[in-house]
Amino acid sequence: MNHQNHTYLKRRSGIYYFTRRIPNELQQHYKRDRLYVSLRTRSRRKAMAASEKISCELEAFWLRSQIVSIAQRITPLSAMQETSVMVNIHSGAHEATDSFPLISEALETYIALKGRNRSPSFESSVRRSIGYLINELGDKAINLYSRKDALRLREAFTRRELSVASIKRNFSNINALTGLVCRELGHPAPATFRGLFFQESGEQTQRLSVPDKQLQMLQTECRKADDEARWLLALISDTGMRLSEALGLARKDIKLSEHIPHIIIQHHPWRRLKTIRSNRKVPLIGSALWAAQRLKAQPYNNFAFPSFCDGQVIKSNSVSARLNKWLKHKISDEYVIHSLRHSFRDRLRAIDCPSEVADDLGGWSAKTVGQSYGSGHSLPSLLRWMALIEIGQQ
Repeated sequence: MNHQNHTYLKRRSGIYYFTRRIPNELQQHYKRDRLYVSLRTRSRRKAMAASEKISCELEAFWLRSQIVSIAQRITPLSAMQETSVMVNIHSGAHEATDSFPLISEALETYIALKGRNRSPSFESSVRRSIGYLINELGDKAINLYSRKDALRLREAFTRRELSVASIKRNFSNINALTGLVCRELGHPAPATFRGLFFQESGEQTQRLSVPDKQLQMLQTECRKADDEARWLLALISDTGMRLSEALGLARKDIKLSEHIPHIIIQHHPWRRLKTIRSNRKVPLIGSALWAAQRLKAQPYNNFAFPSFCDGQVIKSNSVSARLNKWLKHKISDEYVIHSLRHSFRDRLRAIDCPSEVADDLGGWSAKTVGQSYGSGHSLPSLLRWMALIEIGQQ
């Protein structure tokens, strides 16, 4: 017997696999000429021990198979059940179960492949979704989850009273992970968690725009408080920026010394943008100009909002919760930070701003191919429409 079982080990995505060629005289029982079994470990020591055990059992089985009468019809499946090797290789009827990693192992592979240059929220979102799955269904090989498991997970999310949008986001994370990892291993993407039906609630939650009167009240309160959190709100209120866009601004993105004061919203290593169209320049007016001036007057820092973004972590969730609570106290519990973005769009509509200009200002996706042509609207053109918003608010 060959005791050099390390020669049967292969390592893929950090996981050890046992692989061994099937003897020529026994290959008639299989649809392949080699066994390939996941050992479900990253430890070489554990992999070598498992490899030796499987190799011994295989050799014993193969020896019996060669000397047993054909009349006895001992098949690879029955023999493997006797030797307790955890893989079904009967006639090669289907892929070996252990050629697929556990969902927890697949998670680490997915993060390693897709997590580069992504925000911390990307990894935390995926880990949270897989955590839900493991807590409800257990940590199994990714091909062992059934449609019944998927339905059970959907019901678990519903019991948690998650919104339909949140449930869909969790399933999207799961499908992205299983799809990528399976493709990396040469398997077709599983459909287990795809195509589920979601019962939409009868009432869709619609973000309300902040009316002009309440918006002016909000901006007045921001000037009174005059702190970093309120500068953030004021900046968003007259630019329509997304919260993450504002939090991830670098100090150099604020251009006050140029002919038209403006802000540049662009990709940074610590903050990705939602779409290609999110890259843009927005003229500064009103409360946004005041907030930008207050930010530039602070001691020098690479980041516009150093308390909320340090290049490693962007505190979007905590900042959002804090400011939504403040809005509820000062204005109304009907509005949240994202309402300011809805309000910005409505203010542009009120002055009959062309949709193409509005999309440029807010970083909304292009509706037609033609909108992607050329270099976009100039700052003077954008300022003309922004000035009308400021006038309309007074």
